[in-house]
Amino acid sequence: MIREKVGDYLQCSIGIAPNGFLAKLASDIQKPDGLTIITPDTIDNVLQTLSLTDLPGIGHRMAARLQAGGVYTPLDLRYASPNHLKAICKSIIGWHWHLRLNFGGEVDLQTNDGNKSMSAMRTISVEQRHTPERLDELLRSLCLTLERRMVKQGVFCQDMSFPCRYHTGKTFNYEAHFPEPKQDGIELYQIIRGRLDKFQAAHRCEPVLNELLHTMYVVVFRFIPTEVVLSVYRYDT
Repeated sequence: MIREKVGDYLQCSIGIAPNGFLAKLASDIQKPDGLTIITPDTIDNVLQTLSLTDLPGIGHRMAARLQAGGVYTPLDLRYASPNHLKAICKSIIGWHWHLRLNFGGEVDLQTNDGNKSMSAMRTISVEQRHTPERLDELLRSLCLTLERRMVKQGVFCQDMSFPCRYHTGKTFNYEAHFPEPKQDGIELYQIIRGRLDKFQAAHRCEPVLNELLHTMYVVVFRFIPTEVVLSVYRYDT
């Protein structure tokens, strides 16, 4: 059709598949002017003709890492368990490869552009900052607020930061990356609380949440859709 309507100087290869990653892979297989269709019935035949670096997004470094973990071919990658791939890649990207090659849906668009991050903030009143239990309660409240927002937006987070600002002008910031995505507010609170306890013990200092505290934030970002996370856990059972 393109040749008839435009001319033979414009070439086009087409890939058809259930998700964007496999469609891109299919479009790269027959060039120029090729048409490749990948379905659950044909994917193994397609993958067995390829090397790891033929897959979009896998360069020589990633291929070497996968091979060091016993994944030598695209077929090995398709049939490796999600947990094994996560361990090799040391991140959730291992789960992403499993989903891409097993028709688990789109995972490259982790969230919509309107939700690059979510934050909850509290400016501390004079009364609140003099009570350690109240400061702890406020921290827990911020985490639960973010849980409600993530549930409403249908996402889990992979990263979190906890910045604090004091009346003295000093600041404190803790950042965390999660190998497994999080949504539960109490779990976020416990992660922050554990970090604060370790920091205070290591530095033998006063509590991070103290009477000089002016503002504290909890920020979550790098989101993954809930359906993707649930698919990963379903594959893992």
